[in-house]
Amino acid sequence: MLYSDHAFTDTQLLDIIALSPAATAIYSGDDIVIRFANEAMLGFWGRDKSIIGLPLATAVPELQEQQFINLLQGVWHSGETYQAKGVAARLLVDHQLSTYYFDFKYEPLKNAEGAVWCILHTAKDVTAEVNSRHALQQHDERLQRVVNEIPVAIGLLTGEDMVIEMANEPLLQMWQKTAGEVFHKPFFEVFTNPYQQDYPQLLKQVMATGQAYHNAEATVYVHTATGPQKYVLSLAYTPFTDSDGKVTAILLTAIDITDKVENRNSVNLATEQFKLAIDSAELGTWTFHSESRVLIPSGRFKELYGYYAYEEMPDNAALDQIAPDYRDKVWAAMNAAFKNNEDFKIDFPIQRVHDNRTVWLRATGKQYQDSNGKTEHMSGVIIDITDQKEQIAQQNDFIAMASHELKTPVTSIKGLAQVAELMLRKEGNFKMADMLFKLQGQVGRLVTLIGDLLDITKLQAGTLQFNEEYFDFNAMVADTAEEMQRTTHKHDLICNLNFHGQVFGDKERIRQVIINFISNAIKYSPDADTVIINTSVNSGFAELWVKDFGIGIERRHLQRVFDQFYRVTGSSEKKFKGLGLGLYISSTIIQRSGGKIWADSVVGNGSTFCFSLPVK
Repeated sequence: MLYSDHAFTDTQLLDIIALSPAATAIYSGDDIVIRFANEAMLGFWGRDKSIIGLPLATAVPELQEQQFINLLQGVWHSGETYQAKGVAARLLVDHQLSTYYFDFKYEPLKNAEGAVWCILHTAKDVTAEVNSRHALQQHDERLQRVVNEIPVAIGLLTGEDMVIEMANEPLLQMWQKTAGEVFHKPFFEVFTNPYQQDYPQLLKQVMATGQAYHNAEATVYVHTATGPQKYVLSLAYTPFTDSDGKVTAILLTAIDITDKVENRNSVNLATEQFKLAIDSAELGTWTFHSESRVLIPSGRFKELYGYYAYEEMPDNAALDQIAPDYRDKVWAAMNAAFKNNEDFKIDFPIQRVHDNRTVWLRATGKQYQDSNGKTEHMSGVIIDITDQKEQIAQQNDFIAMASHELKTPVTSIKGLAQVAELMLRKEGNFKMADMLFKLQGQVGRLVTLIGDLLDITKLQAGTLQFNEEYFDFNAMVADTAEEMQRTTHKHDLICNLNFHGQVFGDKERIRQVIINFISNAIKYSPDADTVIINTSVNSGFAELWVKDFGIGIERRHLQRVFDQFYRVTGSSEKKFKGLGLGLYISSTIIQRSGGKIWADSVVGNGSTFCFSLPVK
C-alpha cells in the first residue's frame, strides 16, 4: 500500500525529524515530491517553505541534470539505502549557481508490508572541508612539481617504519626505481642493504635522537640489475619533530658529486705524478705574472741559480745573473711571447751565486689566460743543460775540424772531375763524361753537406758572419729562382713577385734560405710539376712563401720541422734522404735577421714554407 496522499500528524513529523541530526527532507512518490524540509535543508537549496508539496525537480530545477533525482528514484523503487560523502552539487543560492559538497544519506522508510512510503534525506555541508582538501592537494602537487625540478635528490621518510612518502625524480633516478616501486612503502623493505653499508644505522640514529646527520663526501652503493652503482654524495638526514619533540619524519637530501670528486682525484694524481716527474728530472718550475711582472720560483729554480731552496731570491736576480750578452735576448723573448701569445723557449748562460759557476739553463714556458681570455701569467720549467752544451761543443769542434779537413780535398775532387769531363767530351767519350757529370752532382751534395755542418758549428759558436746591406729583395728572389730552375727539368718555378722595395740583411744568407725552400719543394713533390714562389708586403714586413704540391706534412710535425736534425718520419718521408739541417739553419738565419719563419701543410696536398723580414 502506498502513502503518497497520506496526511502526517504533528507527532509523526516530530518523530521523523528526531531521526535526523542534520539538514533533513522527506520525499514520497516516483516524482520525489517534497513532503517536508527543515530550515537547514531549505538553506542548502536556497529556497523557502513554499516549495513543500512540489516535486524536487520542480522546486530545485538545477538538480534535473545532476544525479540526485535518479538516485532518489532508485531508492524509492529498490527500497535500499544510498549514502555518499563529499559529493559535488550545483545549486542556485542567492541568485548565483555554485558548487557545494555534501555528505548525504537517502534512507527509505517502509510500512508494515515492507513497502516504501517515504524517503528520509539527511545531509551535511562539507564544502569547506573538501575545498581545503583540494587546495592542500593542489599545493602538494605544485610542491611535488617544484621538488622534481630541483637538481638535488630529495625524499621524505615518515613514522618509525620510515615510510617513503615522497621522492623526487633525481632521487628516483639515483635509486633506479619508479614511484610505484617505492611510494608508501617502508624504506628498509625497499632497500635491503646488500652491501653492508652504514646508512640503516645512521637513519635509525637520527630517528631516535633527533640529531641531524651530514656527510660532505659519503660513498654509497646502489644495487642495480648490473651490480653495485657507486655514488659519492653530499648527504644529509634532517629530522622533523612534533610539538612533543618526537621525530615524525626525516628529510633526505643528496647531491651527486661523483664526477667532481673523481675529477679532483684525477687532478691530484696527475699533480703528484707531475711533481714526481719534475723532481726526478731535477727541473725547476716558475710562474711569471704579466701585470705585476713578479717571478715566483720553486726551490729547485733557486738551486739552479746557486741559492739554497729555502733562501729568498732577490726580485731581479733571475735576469741580472744572466750573462750580459744574453740578458736582452731573454727579456725580449719573454716580452715577444706575451705580445704574440706564443710559448717561450730559450737557452742562456748565468753566473750562479755562492760558487760563481757559469752554467747553461734552458727555460720553457706557456701562457695561461683568465676567464676573460686575457693572459694572466706564464708558467714553465727550467733545467740545467751545461753538460749538454759541453757535449755539443765537443761535437761541434769535431765536426768543424772534420769539415775543414774534408772541404779542401772534396773541392779538389770536384774541380778535377769537371776538367776530366771536359777532356772526355772533347775526345768523344760521352759515356765516361756522363758518369763524371753524375759524380760532380754527388760531390756537389757532399760540398753542400759540409757547408751545412760548418754553418751549424758557427751558429752554435756564435761566429757565423752576417754581412748586412740594403738590397733589392725581388731581384734577388728572381735570380735565385732562375738559378734553381736550371737544376730541374721536371718542375716549373712560377714567380709572383708583388713586393717592391729593399730590405736590410745578409743577401747571400737570405738567398741560402730561399734555395733551401725551393730545393725541399722540388724534392718532396716528385709527382708534381709546379712550384710557386710568391713575395708580398704585410704590416711592414716583406714576406716570401714557396708552395709545392707534394706529399705534405702532418700538422703535429709542423712545430718541429725547424729543429736541428729533426726529420719527419713516416712511410712517405722515409724515401727522401737528408740530415734535417737545412731548415734549422734557415730558421736561425731568419731569426738573426729579425724575421719570422713558419710552415703550413696538408697531407697529400703539399706544403707552404714562409718567412718574413722587416722592411727597413
